[in-house]
Amino acid sequence: MPTIRRTPGEGFTHISLMDGDQRLSYLRVIDLPLRVDSAVVSCGGIGGVGTPREHRNNGYARCVLDDSMAFMREAGYHLSALFGIEGFYSRWGFGPAIVDCEGQIMTRYAERAEARMPARAFRPGDAPAVAVIYEQSHTHHTGSVVRDPATWAGFRFGTRWSDRVDTFVVLQDEEVVGYACYDLDPHRASLAEVGASTPLAYSTIVAEAARIAWERRLAYITVHTAPDDPFLKYCRRYGVEVKVVYPCQENGLARVINQTGLLETLRPVLARRLAAYGWEGTLQVTTDLGTDRLSFGNGRQEVAVEFPQWILAQLVLGYRSVDDAAFETGARIPERALPVLRILFPEGYPCVNWPDRF
Repeated sequence: MPTIRRTPGEGFTHISLMDGDQRLSYLRVIDLPLRVDSAVVSCGGIGGVGTPREHRNNGYARCVLDDSMAFMREAGYHLSALFGIEGFYSRWGFGPAIVDCEGQIMTRYAERAEARMPARAFRPGDAPAVAVIYEQSHTHHTGSVVRDPATWAGFRFGTRWSDRVDTFVVLQDEEVVGYACYDLDPHRASLAEVGASTPLAYSTIVAEAARIAWERRLAYITVHTAPDDPFLKYCRRYGVEVKVVYPCQENGLARVINQTGLLETLRPVLARRLAAYGWEGTLQVTTDLGTDRLSFGNGRQEVAVEFPQWILAQLVLGYRSVDDAAFETGARIPERALPVLRILFPEGYPCVNWPDRF
């Protein structure tokens, strides 16, 4: 009789369906401190899902996914997220909630950038400085994974989960003030992540990217970042084509695990947003996970909404607008609630940087 086995690791838990010593199906739940604006929520990232070919079509993957849901509820995760195949994970309550963003620059225009600062290859000792730059530039970036400068060791992956990756850093007075992680694939000039503590480093990053693209005889440079990223805005002077992909039931998916814990963690962010708007009152949120009431200030107004938990995940992450969600089957959002919800849940570009994907 197959049995579930949970094996904890450093920052993750393996969940396997075992028949004796034989693994029938497996996955990994990864501990991900994920930002929603300035708040950090606990997210269980599901990755490494697999079933050996000879054991497929027996319902084994369902067993490990069912147990992963139970495990995350027991562990108190607020959200769960994954990058998955189309049409499979919706049965576990996952909905599209993470976007894919990139900007493409023609190499011949990027070559106009001036390398105002020296650049060199990344060294292991640069890791803390790069992590600090990342943290500073992602303070309010919803979807970004928190990195600890004391333990982060560098980039292990580039785009498409490739481990053929390298990094260069930009220096000012021997101090690291910028960096770019890029793929070593000779057929692409892809920057998986870019960061800088000062805009003065931007031109050098573009110039170095142009050099890499020219050496590979490539016509375009691709920068994987959100459209509102300051670096991509800087690149407009070189001509940039921005692409944002909202996948349909595949790729970046998320769901709520602990609704009460999630909303309580977000309370300071929601209160700040409402204070700027000048609204006081009570918000009542009902999903298939239950009902929560959050009071802000001393106002007597009350707004009550109801929708599936995966819509709450989308709104929290800023994947879609409240007005759009109001038309979804199962959503009950009174028209008078829309102005408040627009303030509470602004639309944005929730994306997880490629090096942090799972």
